[in-house]
This record gives sequence, C-alpha cells and structure tokens, in this order.
Amino acid sequence: MKYYLEDLWNQAKDYGCIFKGLNHKYTIVNGCKIERYKDGTVQLYNCMVGGYWYKELTQMEVLNFAEKGFYKASLELAIKTLDKIIATQDEVRHKKRIAELSRLKKLYTKKLNNEG
Repeated sequence: MKYYLEDLWNQAKDYGCIFKGLNHKYTIVNGCKIERYKDGTVQLYNCMVGGYWYKELTQMEVLNFAEKGFYKASLELAIKTLDKIIATQDEVRHKKRIAELSRLKKLYTKKLNNEG
C-alpha cells in the first residue's frame, strides 16, 4: 500500500472544490466522491452509477486508489464505469448518448496517459 486514506483525501483536495456537510467535507473528481468525516474516517464512492445514487467503492477499488493515488485511480474508475455504461446502451436508440460517452471516455483516457 502506497497511500493511506488520509493521503488520498489530501490529494483529492488539490483537484476539486471542497464542500461542507453537517459532520464531513467532500469533493467530487472524475466521478469519484471522497468524504472526510470529523472523526477522521474517509469514504470513497463512485458517482457515475446513474441517478442520484453513489456506490461505495469495493475493497479492490480502494486498494487500487491506495496503490496508484487518487487522481490516476479516479480516472481509471471513470473509464471502467463508462465502458460498462456504453456496453449496456442500445445502439439504435442511444447512438447520440454512446457518442457522448465515448468522447468522455477518450478525454479521461487522454488525461490518464498524460499522468503516466
């Protein structure tokens, strides 16, 4: 493990605006929400799953963040999520949406390649 959750929070603060909740602060970068509570707890969520719902990251996804750092791992998560969304679109009815999602994926991929 290269980074701890507190390190990820500190990295994320450099990339997004910090918002304040009742007992926590958070930011959203590349479709990934990171929250830091007053007690020091840090939580990571995928915000790209649709609607107003956030999905807590799996243990494997959190380990990827710990290994690669917040920004690079958030780009990888966004690309992976976009791949899943694109795969589920009906090509005939959602051609425009597929094009938009593909463009967004291309942008994230370009950013990720520039990080490496």
